[in-house]
Amino acid sequence: MRVIINILDSFFRRLWLTWRFIVALGYSPRVSWSNSRRMP
Repeated sequence: MRVIINILDSFFRRLWLTWRFIVALGYSPRVSWSNSRRMP
């Protein structure tokens, strides 16, 4: 039982890190683009 919890924990941690990485890659250019577009 403990092994299953450890495997799930590491899996979700890796999934969270990959999700954060993808969101940071796809979101930061959009934010900088909208900021530069809003500023004259």
